[in-house]
Amino acid sequence: MDEETLEKQQIAIDGCRETAFIYAITSAAVTHSIAKACSEGTIESCTCDYSHQSKVPVWEWGGCSDNIGFGIKFAREFVDTGERGRNFREKMNLHNNEAGRASQ
Repeated sequence: MDEETLEKQQIAIDGCRETAFIYAITSAAVTHSIAKACSEGTIESCTCDYSHQSKVPVWEWGGCSDNIGFGIKFAREFVDTGERGRNFREKMNLHNNEAGRASQ
């Protein structure tokens, strides 16, 4: 590996403001993507309300609004995996993940 790659890896390992931002923005992106996919009806397990669809097309159902609650729940389970809060670093990572989800 070249020196620049090793330096970037060390920044991610050490923990700094940039790393905190990466954790937060990743969590926010997962939350947003899942909530958006839910509203588009592409996730079967989404808690979207499909009861408005009728067999006779009186009006075209446009899906549902972004299900941010589902996105947050999914992101918490997906992004926080492996971070149990056993030490300061894991607690910091969990906090940054939660900050990203809260930005939604």
